[in-house]
Amino acid sequence: MNYNYNHNNSSTSPPSEDHHFDNDDEPRDPNASYHPIACSSCRCMHKKCDKKLPICSECLLRGRECIYNIPKKKGRIRGGKNKKKKPEQGLDSKTITSFQPSIPTTSTTTDTVISTAGKSTTCSPQIDLIRQRYAQRKDPYPVSNGDQDLELRKRLTSLIPTTLNNLLSENYSLYKQFLKRNTIDTYYNIISTGHPVVAKKVFEDFLFNDSQQQNTELMALVFSIQALVEQRFGRKERAVEDINISKQLLSSLFDKYDDFFVVCTFNYLSYYFAGEGDDSRARFYLNTVDHYFNDKALLDHEALSQEVKNLDKWKTVTKLSIDSQNFHSTDDDHFMCNRLSLIYRYATGRQMPDEYMTIARQQITSQNVISYLGLLDSVCSFLTLHNQTFSFTPEQRELSSITDAMVYHGSRMRILIEAGIRGHLIEVSANKIIDETMKPTFPMVPVALASVVAGACKVHLSIIRMIRVGKRVNGSDGIDYYEYVAKGLRALRILATRYGRVLKFCSIIMKEQEEVIEGKFTKSINSLEELASQTSVTTPPSHLQPILTNTLTSIPVHTSTTRFEELPSSYTTSSSSSSSSFSSPSPSFGDTHSTSQPPPLLFPSHQQQIIPNSAANAGNVSLNDPSVSELLAQICNSINMETANSQPFISNHVVSANCQLPASFVEMENHSQHFESNMQMSSTHGGVTYGTEVFMPSEELEQILDSFEHENVQYE
Repeated sequence: MNYNYNHNNSSTSPPSEDHHFDNDDEPRDPNASYHPIACSSCRCMHKKCDKKLPICSECLLRGRECIYNIPKKKGRIRGGKNKKKKPEQGLDSKTITSFQPSIPTTSTTTDTVISTAGKSTTCSPQIDLIRQRYAQRKDPYPVSNGDQDLELRKRLTSLIPTTLNNLLSENYSLYKQFLKRNTIDTYYNIISTGHPVVAKKVFEDFLFNDSQQQNTELMALVFSIQALVEQRFGRKERAVEDINISKQLLSSLFDKYDDFFVVCTFNYLSYYFAGEGDDSRARFYLNTVDHYFNDKALLDHEALSQEVKNLDKWKTVTKLSIDSQNFHSTDDDHFMCNRLSLIYRYATGRQMPDEYMTIARQQITSQNVISYLGLLDSVCSFLTLHNQTFSFTPEQRELSSITDAMVYHGSRMRILIEAGIRGHLIEVSANKIIDETMKPTFPMVPVALASVVAGACKVHLSIIRMIRVGKRVNGSDGIDYYEYVAKGLRALRILATRYGRVLKFCSIIMKEQEEVIEGKFTKSINSLEELASQTSVTTPPSHLQPILTNTLTSIPVHTSTTRFEELPSSYTTSSSSSSSSFSSPSPSFGDTHSTSQPPPLLFPSHQQQIIPNSAANAGNVSLNDPSVSELLAQICNSINMETANSQPFISNHVVSANCQLPASFVEMENHSQHFESNMQMSSTHGGVTYGTEVFMPSEELEQILDSFEHENVQYE
């Protein structure tokens, strides 16, 4: 397309199609600079353009991106004092000026902007348009609110001289190079977790070499990666823009399902939509990835390239993210089986062996919970070894540490709940999960861990509910659970700024957390006001002050449900069983005796570690992770307590554990020591141990360890 411009006294005018867009009849500001032709936005919208630099009035008013293309022929600008100046004065002859209200002006080469009108391929107009959008991209890292930045830019534009504007426009390319480098570093140091699907040199050549940008398959992958980077930093609008461009590019490559870059793009699109909570769309894109690997199912795992192995790991992570809200719900009986098998595949690249699957397929009960915990321990051992092997940067090592802790304690918490185990063990895991959220790198964790955090938050909310009704005392075990609720809310809010999935599935939890914190604050204010009003009242000596006691009637706690929101605590059981009778007053706070007796326990030697006799010695109980023997004893005690609590209270309020119990429980009571040894033997003779050992055939274990070493050498 040729343009004719006025030179000096020439009367030649632009073509007719530009006549509707150029607003040359209106007076010019003699102190402003103008471009020879209308901006591309006004031309597309059929609006008159005043061609003012760096942004025309129409684009400034509408908040649109203002792009000036460099004309092939140069002409004078009518009006203004700079008539004889070249329109590109102060700019490189191959630059364009791009302005977005919320970011600085961009510059790029016209070689990638000017459309290729002579091409006749089917998809070339769409691809060229997308490439043009890529070349004219705005700042992907806005540092302020868009409206605020727009107002600031209006003020600065009127103050900065034209020459300085041109200088900024020329040097913005340096800033753009920095943004590209930041994208590369974020992907390889954080997003990829040590498993990139494209070599770093290929990525760098594409971003820094314009000639490489003709690869449409790689361009679609780059935009999907850019979307994940923006999503991880919480720049949602920018991420949506990137993901839409990637989808548009894929529309012309949809039939190339066997192309590796295309399959990687499908996987990253699926992962992005899983983070947004759109599971149906995530499954749609992931089906193409599954089809790709089905064709390679007969190939030896070691024969696959390292990039294909990394894609397989990404597919596994995506599956862990889809439907992850089921983590803190016990409706899915096969959730833990599927979860452990996926974790094992991610860590080893193999299917879980039959020895593991035999245990994983069982429904979790109090009878097989030890075996299931042993399975979890072994799978997580492989995960830790894998993450230590492939963590090459400090960021990756810190994120791996958070991931290992959350995966283990989150899975253990879920297993114990399904088995009907209550109290101490679950609270230990919930506390450790929330503690991990206070680490500096937590905001960069993947979306799959959001459901783990939500599960821990539900445990703490259940404890708060018991504190409110007087069944527990906050701080009696040295832990402020209101503080843990606040930490949990902070963690969910951080994740909600990044992942739409959190707001979609955790909004009810966050609302209850806010109510708890607000209620605690209001209660504190009221307490201070009440204390201030009593300052004028003479306080009697301490030995004459009455002792406040809890006169609430003991109510048995039923633990048949396995949902977090109805979780009772083992402390609740102790307070119910050790409280006074209906006809007599309760003992004082310091009294360590009770008129009723607690239910007999299987292993009295561990009783104090599970159930304090009173609130006086409850403060000496700390939530430390138990040893193997303590774990066995606590689980057996919890089983006995749950059974005892399900029986009605008798007249003297003494519960017999042998009353209407199945024969197996009666035998456990009569032969407690024998039962404990049998439980320990069954966990070893059955091929499962709850410890650091890995129970699998030695040949397969050696193959897995050799593959770790081989893959690590490739990265080095």
